[in-house]
Amino acid sequence: RLGLAAPPEAEEEESGLRAALGGVIALWRDWASLALLFVLAIDFVVTGALDILGVAYAEDVLALAEDGAGLLIGSLGVGGLIGAFAGASLSQGRRLARVVIGGAVLEGAAFALVPVWGLLAPAAVTLALTGFGGAATVVAGRTLLQRATDDRILARVFAVQESTALLGTAIGALLVPLLIDRVGTELAWVPLGVGFALAAVACTGLVLRLEKRAQYLPEELSLLRRVDFLAELPPYDLERLARNSRWVDLEAGTVVLRQGDLGRDFFIIATGEVGVTIDGRRKPGELGAGEFFGEIALLRRIPRTATITAETDVRVLVLRDNDFLAAVTGGVDGRAVMSEIASRYDDLAA
Repeated sequence: RLGLAAPPEAEEEESGLRAALGGVIALWRDWASLALLFVLAIDFVVTGALDILGVAYAEDVLALAEDGAGLLIGSLGVGGLIGAFAGASLSQGRRLARVVIGGAVLEGAAFALVPVWGLLAPAAVTLALTGFGGAATVVAGRTLLQRATDDRILARVFAVQESTALLGTAIGALLVPLLIDRVGTELAWVPLGVGFALAAVACTGLVLRLEKRAQYLPEELSLLRRVDFLAELPPYDLERLARNSRWVDLEAGTVVLRQGDLGRDFFIIATGEVGVTIDGRRKPGELGAGEFFGEIALLRRIPRTATITAETDVRVLVLRDNDFLAAVTGGVDGRAVMSEIASRYDDLAA
């Protein structure tokens, strides 16, 4: 039988202000990580500013009712949705610093251009570009933060990021009345947008430095994406799974799992083939590269439902139960996953 040594248990995750404070301490003098967090906060300053400025601009300049303000603010969300998909695609590569800074510059520049034409349609388009840039920045930035941060303190670092999000939203809302008072509703967009873009450019060197130390695992990520329900996860969740996974090489004839044993791991086959035996009966066919096993016992919290034996020399990527369950149940519709697992279980048992 296969003996898999479990890696050390990760430090228990904290929450709230205590976790955020721990994250600040952990990042003390880590200027590259702090610069990235600052750039990520820009997106939330934009959101906080738009909640106030969008309404004022729609009423005072465009002479629109509440529906017009809703359309302006909603345009940011539409662009953000598209930007999130683009960011997820771009985050599969190594060069994330360019996505982070480029998205933030686009966000700031588009925000500054909102009042140029003084019409609803162009304003909505530029706000959609603002949302696109901001969402791409956040997705790529969180992925880069994931790659560059020790997993033992990652929860605390993300707590800092969430705290800066709340702080950024509040700062954005506070800045708008001051700018409207100084330069008027129409021009208030310009210093905010230009300031956002320049702040992102100023952080470029530090974010590039963070990218250089980031851990990039293309082989692990590629294999994880071949599992259909894992492929739906956000890039930063996949990054965490990749970092916490481990490779195991097995010789032909090795019993990987034995029916009735306690399940602790999930397996994805990289090379080779394994056979499946249930209640002493060998199932026809083999599982090969890109296929997986071990999920039924983890998701249903039952003993192993089959014996898995290496038919050839096999290399598998192994995920611990805690990492696997946290990613799947936190990022995918649980009922859909359970339905798929139940179907897979019935096929094996047939």
